[in-house]
Amino acid sequence: MKKKQIKITCRGASTAPLEHLHPLQGELKSLSDENFQKLKKALTGRHGFSFPFFVWKSKGNLWTLDGHQRDKTLNRLKKEGWTIPPLPIDYIEASSAKEAKEKILLLSSRYGEMTDSSLDVFLKEAGIDLTSLSDSVSLPDVNLEALLNPQSDLVQIDTSRSPPKLAWVLIGIPLVRFDEISPDIEKIGCIPGIIMEMTQNDVARRKNR
Repeated sequence: MKKKQIKITCRGASTAPLEHLHPLQGELKSLSDENFQKLKKALTGRHGFSFPFFVWKSKGNLWTLDGHQRDKTLNRLKKEGWTIPPLPIDYIEASSAKEAKEKILLLSSRYGEMTDSSLDVFLKEAGIDLTSLSDSVSLPDVNLEALLNPQSDLVQIDTSRSPPKLAWVLIGIPLVRFDEISPDIEKIGCIPGIIMEMTQNDVARRKNR
């Protein structure tokens, strides 16, 4: 039977056994079953353990300031029979437990914002197929389902039939999807009698046909 061992793919200032690392965060965050499965897939997959733990050393004890969900997942994997090698760590300075916990909040802060559009551009520039990572990443700021299945919510429009004498139709289109369906929009705009208004970035544009 092949031995199950977590692959280490990073380096830190030092290393420490998993059992010597003590999470300082407590119950600040929870780990859902769905995200546990994703994190398990990430740690046991080709990327392995990719980032050192940030650690505060106090009175001979090693307290982790980040990676608490990885710590939980690694302990569960250990119970499942996985071998966990010594883990890379980087030391963070703090004068007290209070300051160390303040730094946990700094680590947990997210100052940048990710959107469907910015992620789509990032993936295309890097040549990344999101389907290869969808079962191991958690990106709550974006609609992964829409990016993974770009045709799932598109409706084919029959432009060969004349529209009613008077009708108003409101269509919301994410910017990341606009290029895909702009040809169909142009076809609709060419139908005689159609008045089309498009708003993008809060600037309204009106087209009369």
